[in-house]
Amino acid sequence: YSRGNVWKKRGDLDKARDDYAEAVRIDPTFKPAIKALGSIKANHVQSDQFSERHATDPRTTLLGPPLRGWCLTERISGNAEKSMMPVIAAGVNGALHVAWMQRNGSSFDVFHSSKNGNDWTRPAPINASVHQSMFPSMALAPSGIAHLVWMEGREDRFDIYYSRWNHSQWSKPKNISETKGLSQRPKIAVDSAGRPHVLWYDNSGGAFALWHSYGKDDEWTVPVDTGLVEWYITQDPNLALAPALTPDAHGGLHVVWVDIDPVVQQLFHSQWDGEIWSSPEKVTTSSEAPREISLAADA
Repeated sequence: YSRGNVWKKRGDLDKARDDYAEAVRIDPTFKPAIKALGSIKANHVQSDQFSERHATDPRTTLLGPPLRGWCLTERISGNAEKSMMPVIAAGVNGALHVAWMQRNGSSFDVFHSSKNGNDWTRPAPINASVHQSMFPSMALAPSGIAHLVWMEGREDRFDIYYSRWNHSQWSKPKNISETKGLSQRPKIAVDSAGRPHVLWYDNSGGAFALWHSYGKDDEWTVPVDTGLVEWYITQDPNLALAPALTPDAHGGLHVVWVDIDPVVQQLFHSQWDGEIWSSPEKVTTSSEAPREISLAADA
């Protein structure tokens, strides 16, 4: 984590070898965090000790008063054959939203379930189709509206699609990338003004770089190449690691991504001030290949 202008030394929280695709969000009421864990393993804390629960579907654990540890896991996706890459969002009224990619016949679809009280809603696909819908990313606005993006394959290409939850249903998916290149691994965040921002990898400019678009008055800005280039994805797009994106309290955005060359894996950070993205700053360098990254900005 970063405090001020100094990044602290990284550390392994649970010493596990097989954690996969964890997602964490801070409760907007500043109560303890809510965490959804991936398709391979779910962990929780009990009596101040870590224990492991193996799962084949997304599960959540909730940390909050008066509990002192993680409560028991809850099954969300039912008995689906393959569910993975969960993302979670928490609202100020206690509502929870979880989305994930799930095998649905011969293709993957993005599924959603929500909880406002004691029970989870029945999982349902956002846009059931024959197309491949994968790698969802979700964020909640202060109004409680959930914003969701994912990459979807159509006509031998992938684009970034967006849908919005209006408290009862999802809007018709909209292609917000529509670039000439390959678009993939999107991340979404909502700024302090309530506008959804999306970054994704795109090779429309030649090399793969992070592209940016944001929603304003139900319309989306023309995607812009940020110039933040990722070397590794240029060599093999299938090995891309999704960037991590979060807003701050001052209307800005922060992104962290992994740049891998044949020797080292480097983690970089850039900040958007409302107009331009800052030059990349190196956060850390490692000889170990990273998997997934997360980012959050405190008050």
